[in-house]
Amino acid sequence: VLTGHGLKDPDRAIAQIAVPAAVDADYGTIKAELGL
Repeated sequence: VLTGHGLKDPDRAIAQIAVPAAVDADYGTIKAELGL
């Protein structure tokens, strides 16, 4: 069931997103991942 914008359906919301990449907690690595 889709209600309005779909926020009440967590499976649909999860299916719509891209999982972010896991990176080291290092400034240079994060900066490179963000393309800065």
